[in-house]
Amino acid sequence: MINRAGKGRNNELLCIHILEGRGFKKFFRSTRTKWQAIDYGPMDVVATRAKDESGEPCTHFVSCKTNGSYNDAHVLELIKFKHLYAHSTDIVELWDFHDAKWVRQKGSTQKILRPKTVHVSTIEETSVIKWQKELSLI
Repeated sequence: MINRAGKGRNNELLCIHILEGRGFKKFFRSTRTKWQAIDYGPMDVVATRAKDESGEPCTHFVSCKTNGSYNDAHVLELIKFKHLYAHSTDIVELWDFHDAKWVRQKGSTQKILRPKTVHVSTIEETSVIKWQKELSLI
């Protein structure tokens, strides 16, 4: 049996490690106890950097998922979060981690290990405007 909370926690730690390599410092990471989860809205990791390329402070909001375990409602939550709470220089992203697994190549009897990968989807202003039009907020 797989410990899903442990797998998510490992993905969040990997996310923090990647963001620290990009010059961000961890501000918040979701915490789970036996009775409750402490989250920052739909976000799992919040990291900040004093200044981005334009010289303004930047905050990076990341929602971590595993093997495509999210749906359209979660993406709409992220779009709503970006519209309501994020500053124009802030980055809101959905990181989908895919586990390493053994795969067989075409025409071969040997299996190779496909490494762990991450697919990053950035929530852009265009998706926020589309979401507003869908809900008639403009």
